[in-house]
Amino acid sequence: HGYAPSGTAVGPLVYANYGRPQDFEVLRRQGVDVTGKLVLVRYGKCFRGLKVRNAQTHGAAGVLIYSDPGDDAYAQGAP
Repeated sequence: HGYAPSGTAVGPLVYANYGRPQDFEVLRRQGVDVTGKLVLVRYGKCFRGLKVRNAQTHGAAGVLIYSDPGDDAYAQGAP
């Protein structure tokens, strides 16, 4: 985020859906530990700052947030 220091984050990548608490709970139940890993999350469903906080709470080394084309209004049939 904008207040983070500059640096490089290196580690395995873990997909965490929207980065909500319930998404991290699903990973935990599946035995996936995000500690020290980079977490890939989609925009939407919750504020992006919460995605970062949720990942940080679970020990992630970094967060990548991307826009999923399937979530785009055009892809969902909007004119």
